[in-house]
Amino acid sequence: MIKQGWTQVSEETRDRGADAVPEVDGGRSERAGDQRRRLGAIGGWAVLLVMLFIALLGNLAATGRAFATHKIVTAEGRSALDILSRPMPRGASADAYEAYSELVLAADPLATDLAALASEQVLERDSARPFVWARLAYSLSQSATAGGEPLPDRAVEALGRSMELCPVCSPDLVRWRFSFVLAHWSDIPDSLRRQAFRDSELLRRSGEDAEFFADLRAMARREGIPFDAYREDAARASAGRRQVSDPPQAVAPG
Repeated sequence: MIKQGWTQVSEETRDRGADAVPEVDGGRSERAGDQRRRLGAIGGWAVLLVMLFIALLGNLAATGRAFATHKIVTAEGRSALDILSRPMPRGASADAYEAYSELVLAADPLATDLAALASEQVLERDSARPFVWARLAYSLSQSATAGGEPLPDRAVEALGRSMELCPVCSPDLVRWRFSFVLAHWSDIPDSLRRQAFRDSELLRRSGEDAEFFADLRAMARREGIPFDAYREDAARASAGRRQVSDPPQAVAPG
């Protein structure tokens, strides 16, 4: 079980702020310059990633896990922050922790440290959850970006696990992972870069996301990412793959 208090983590995260960069003295000016360059490269993607992640949360809420949230909220009328101020019940299930991690980000988008802790608790109980792996990658990346640090290895691992478990099962998840890879291009292994392009190619070929891909292409080219070369490789590799579709809707327990 998590030893650190949930409220303490949440308060520390709020105090840090979304755009905080650690202060540096003159002896670390070179590192500060590296941080600013990294923040500048990633900054153009920040709004897009947040918007897509909000859409992803909306998709999850529609799958029936709102029922698990209802089980966490044992007293009607309690606010989200009141719920989050209390520890999780002992022996809470993976579904309960997943609902909790969704509620954390819905109540406070800056509470990514707390969301990461909750996501880790989900995966400790059930590692076959691609959306939770994606949420973990997102949560860990936000802390790194705020400090101008490289993407943590755990975030890269989480991204890869999400791709492995759900290559093309959800359009929202495919879009978000593709944008995430482009936003953190220099920190993503080439194998995952190519996988993200292959997974997104089925969406691109459908024609429904033409504007989305045009915008991403323009943003990527400005960052010096060889978007067209990777897309052409993905087009060849994805020939004959099945079309991406939404996963079946889960039914809430009766």
